[in-house]
Amino acid sequence: MNFWQAILLGAVQGLTEFLPVSSSGHLLLAEQYLGVVETQLATIWLHFASLLAVIVFFRVELLKMRYTEWLRVAIATLPALVGGWFLKDVLFEMFGNLIWVGLALILTGVINLLINKLLKNKTHFAEGQLSHWQWLKIGLFQAFALLPGVSRSGSTILGGLTMGLDRQVAFRFSFILSIPAILAATGYELLKVMKTPPVGVDWTALSVAGVATFGLGYISLGLMSKMLERAKWWWFAVYPAVVGAIVLVASVLRI
Repeated sequence: MNFWQAILLGAVQGLTEFLPVSSSGHLLLAEQYLGVVETQLATIWLHFASLLAVIVFFRVELLKMRYTEWLRVAIATLPALVGGWFLKDVLFEMFGNLIWVGLALILTGVINLLINKLLKNKTHFAEGQLSHWQWLKIGLFQAFALLPGVSRSGSTILGGLTMGLDRQVAFRFSFILSIPAILAATGYELLKVMKTPPVGVDWTALSVAGVATFGLGYISLGLMSKMLERAKWWWFAVYPAVVGAIVLVASVLRI
């Protein structure tokens, strides 16, 4: 991975990790069509940069969180942890299939279209009104996003809105919920790297990629918050659906 590939990889990770367009899908496309390969070490580093962006962006909210709020995060994290562990081999196979990625990106467009519709709902519940079972349901939406090409942020925001949460509450919970998810993914990749330590690592390129991921990730979070407030979510429905359709056609025709 050279300097420019590092910038491109960091930019793709930073923008798509948080925008509801699927980072996994876009990283696969970058690898297939642009020749940018994300190594295991790069995965760990970029996930760490993404995690740092979330923590810095929500630093005030995180410091104010109480035991009951952390319990909700723990409950909602369970489905993704269980699903990721038991389905890891199936998911690995799916990551190499661009036809699936195309279909999943179209599905992400549908998810964002549903979010845009729910943003018109004026009736909202307070966080304390939701049961443990409802928080677990939001976690099931996150588990659905284990599928490559399905947006995690889009899925969890849709889950929160479906349960009746206010748009900004759903936004905040979606990304605070990403913290244990990113930690789990990073830890899993770290264990694999420790078994076969990499050699000849270009730390300069990795550092550049990490800075790009953090900076663009932080900007993406601010953009999403504003788009939610203005209920202009349909933009996020059009883009992944169009990209998914192009990928699907290209894969079928073997272009």
